[in-house]
Amino acid sequence: MTGIAQGQTIRLGVVNSLRPNDVSFPAGPSRVVLTFLDADGNRLRRRDGSIIRRTVQLERGQAAFLDLNFDEFPPGPTRLEVRAVVNVFAIQDTNVIPYDSAVPSVQIFNNGSPRTTVAVTNPGVVRGFNPQPDPPL
Repeated sequence: MTGIAQGQTIRLGVVNSLRPNDVSFPAGPSRVVLTFLDADGNRLRRRDGSIIRRTVQLERGQAAFLDLNFDEFPPGPTRLEVRAVVNVFAIQDTNVIPYDSAVPSVQIFNNGSPRTTVAVTNPGVVRGFNPQPDPPL
């Protein structure tokens, strides 16, 4: 969960980190759905009532993003708590779902400037990431 306020936008990004020559998975794009939920797990909606979501087919190496601009959200609280969600689905009707190939990130930036105020990434989901234990004392 993170919060945004007036004059801010939250951007949910995702990249398909599979390499073009990786034969561990079938060829083809990954189907990815990006969306935002509130604290109760409800999908956030635009002023017109449509769900704020984006469905994309990401080829290997491609990226996509979804923005939620607080100023375009229906009137309400002065601060909006949101949870960014990325769902990855099977490639080409197979049972292979390379969840770790979709690397998400979240950033919050001020609408009046290109400056990012908060950025959160999770390198722990990158394929091949192998954190080593702390060395003995």
